[in-house]
Amino acid sequence: MFGSGSRIGYQHTVEGTWGQFITPAGEVHFLLTKARLGQGGIDNERRLTSQLRPVREVLDSEKLNFNQLLQRDLDDHRVATQLIPYLLEPEKTGPSFFPPIMTVLLPFSSERPVDFFPAVDFSDINEDEQLRGVFWKEERAASAYRIRRMAYQQGNLHEIKLGQVSWNDEEAKLVVLDGQHRAMALIAIDRTLNGTWDQNSGTRFRHFYEHRIQSILDNAKQRDQQIDLSQIEIPVTVCWFPGGSEAARNPHGAARKLFVDVNKEARQPSEARLILLSDAELINIFTRAMLNRLREDNPPLPLYAIEYDNPDDDITQPVRWSAMANLSLIKRAIQFTAFCPPKYRENMDQRFGGRLSEDEMDARMRKELALNSVFPSIIEEENIDRDSIGNRKFPESGLDALRDQFMKGWGTAILYLLGNLLPYKAHALALQKLKETWLTDDAISSLACDAIFVGVGMYWTLRESNDYWRKEVEQSRRERRTAPPKPDIVKAWDSIESKSREFQAYRANAYLGKATDEAIKQANTVFDMMNTHACQLGVCLMLTALADASSVKMEALVDLAVKVTEALNAALSSSITQNRNRLLIFDRKQSNDSKQSYPLNRIPRLEPSLSIYFRYFWLELLCTNEARAHLDDRLISIAESFRDVARRAYFDFLVEEQMKALKRSNPTWEKEKLLKEAQDIESKALRKAMKHWALVDLEEFDRWLETKPVKKVNQSAELEDEGVVELEVNDDALIHSVDDLIDSLQDDD
Repeated sequence: MFGSGSRIGYQHTVEGTWGQFITPAGEVHFLLTKARLGQGGIDNERRLTSQLRPVREVLDSEKLNFNQLLQRDLDDHRVATQLIPYLLEPEKTGPSFFPPIMTVLLPFSSERPVDFFPAVDFSDINEDEQLRGVFWKEERAASAYRIRRMAYQQGNLHEIKLGQVSWNDEEAKLVVLDGQHRAMALIAIDRTLNGTWDQNSGTRFRHFYEHRIQSILDNAKQRDQQIDLSQIEIPVTVCWFPGGSEAARNPHGAARKLFVDVNKEARQPSEARLILLSDAELINIFTRAMLNRLREDNPPLPLYAIEYDNPDDDITQPVRWSAMANLSLIKRAIQFTAFCPPKYRENMDQRFGGRLSEDEMDARMRKELALNSVFPSIIEEENIDRDSIGNRKFPESGLDALRDQFMKGWGTAILYLLGNLLPYKAHALALQKLKETWLTDDAISSLACDAIFVGVGMYWTLRESNDYWRKEVEQSRRERRTAPPKPDIVKAWDSIESKSREFQAYRANAYLGKATDEAIKQANTVFDMMNTHACQLGVCLMLTALADASSVKMEALVDLAVKVTEALNAALSSSITQNRNRLLIFDRKQSNDSKQSYPLNRIPRLEPSLSIYFRYFWLELLCTNEARAHLDDRLISIAESFRDVARRAYFDFLVEEQMKALKRSNPTWEKEKLLKEAQDIESKALRKAMKHWALVDLEEFDRWLETKPVKKVNQSAELEDEGVVELEVNDDALIHSVDDLIDSLQDDD
């Protein structure tokens, strides 16, 4: 439309109406323009379509810092099956329309994000080179970008708010902040129409789109319904943070905040995505710091072992078979270590419940991170009292120091546990072997491999596409018509499913030393327990309690984590008999060498609130003879005192659960009889587990039972189901009488 009017050349330009959004919170400027579909064409509107690349194509996700994430993962299945048909197929109810796609101009150096743009130069009024009498007021960030607003020759801005945004791709990129699924629909149609899938980094995603789009276009042609794609114009908002503003000092952080803000009232991003994007809480920032450590050299465990892209919420263990932990576990681990309230780190019998005290958690964090050693009493530039720093209130200027303090201690300690405890280490080793042996010699195997080892939502998209195709096949069968052919994306899912069995064999071999069918089954059952929040949070709670009682802080926390890990590994791997060790001790169903089962773990459900009982299991292992060799006398004494209290809490919990089971089968029994019967059952079961797993001398255990009287079970508690999941009676989880118990507990000498 207009000439350049400047000596610096810019590769890309968009034109439209400019505006500004200024509030006490900050300043955002924007340009309203449009992108257009169509075949060929070199006008700015057509070129803008190709510039609306999603972040996954602009950045290498494996090199991207988690603090540089800007949006949720793309759901290619949703785009291909919903948005593209919405654009290209006729709607019976009326016309179609896409609301504006929101983009933001951000600083880059080639393909890497950088912290800020070059200093902005506010130039004088310049006349347009092609249209005489048209003047522009310009601001330029060197060769990165240029903003132009129509003005009068005297310098006043024109009432008609025409503007231009120009940029060079090497130093600035247009990133989709909101509406990335709409943008991807536009991009996929454009690439299919113009045959440009192979001309960009999005080649691997063509399998989701190309066939479906071409099919729609071909069907329209067969019906003599010509689709004039050049008539599809999509509104686009281009945003930027003006030079000199507070947001311009940290444009990537400001963009993340905008993303969270604009999505609060729209379709909510997943809990995991908000953790990765939100800068409003220190716990989220620390979570990203731990993930960033896994992107660095010599990580304690591979990043692809963490499920950080699950679109679902309230997930208390990983869904993807390749993951050993998920993002919400890491966040919980931080809450119950660096921020842990005193009642959960001091009282081994304190059950989870009630609202956590933010004041207590903030005070704990300030002490654990030794903030008095890195901040003055008053952070003057932001007028923040050091003693008021907490999860939701902290100096942005001090974020680097806060992250460093966290990673010196708890961040590194937690990662060490997850990376070096035997079961988790075996899982990671199996993943590494799977990656090394996975042949990616075609598009299907490459897509499947990326879904497991790269992340960015590919696994969930393939899963959804597989479900969608199978429903189509089933519907075709019911309607007695030809089923649709299996697409490449479903073949990729089949490849993932077959690789899971290969991985399970590698993991069983790494953990149990063999990959027989029985060993694979045993290892799978153990890991179904080991990768729950309850189990993983339990070991973190144990480390928190030991550190607190030992007055261990900062770097010494990592040393403590190393000692505890070595001790636990020794306890797990040491032989009890010639054919038995404790590697299966967390399994509720199996023992190594006998058809009988003597589980220590008889927890009926695996919600995070029961992690205190898994803490007890870890403490019991820590007090074995094999583990003691790796600990000093003081730590052993602390662990034993904690174990005895935790064992009592676990015993009381089992008695309560047993009373509920007995009440169902004996509804006429009085509570006193229920209590006595339940205590008899559980004391014998726990004693048998102590012997089978060689956890403690039986005489010592009997003294523990005798000298520490059973705590009165809450007699006012209802002994009904209350909607909870019951223990499996057939798996010896609950025994309904002492006779049943005696029959089931045979000697395992």
